[in-house]
Amino acid sequence: CKSKLDEIKKLYGGYNYIVPSSKTPLVDYLLDTWLVQKEKLENLKKSTINTHKQRINLYIKPYFKTMEIQKLNVKIINGFYTSLLNKISPHTIRKVHNVINNGLKQAVTDRLIPYNCCIDAALPKFKVKKGESLKKEDIPKLLEAAKTYQNGTNSKSFNPYPIIALALNTG
Repeated sequence: CKSKLDEIKKLYGGYNYIVPSSKTPLVDYLLDTWLVQKEKLENLKKSTINTHKQRINLYIKPYFKTMEIQKLNVKIINGFYTSLLNKISPHTIRKVHNVINNGLKQAVTDRLIPYNCCIDAALPKFKVKKGESLKKEDIPKLLEAAKTYQNGTNSKSFNPYPIIALALNTG
């Protein structure tokens, strides 16, 4: 009995978990509770709030529709990330994950759910593209192309040569 009790305590965070009386849809919680709290308590920039809203409305809302936050599990979250693989980059999936993960952390704090299932979710790997620097032999070609562009255009209002030369000389 003691080992079973310890298992239940671990699953539900000890005696602190309160079974919610209402069934809260994930999207509603993210938009109406989590995001509002982030905006007011953390004083986030309007652009950050808009980015979070955009991710919720573009990616999370179409998949989860009216799914209750209490019914989420790792399998559902992994299925969601898998469904996004054909639509967006792994890097963007991780940003969407951050929105859900942070929202579910708050839901645990608010005692709506006993456990944040995003903790165990499988995220797609992505490679950071390494940029290549310009080779010394390419510098004269670039400057010549900038001069040729300026001489070949009808508009004399934009001259890329000084900008490129400045960037090359100052790094």
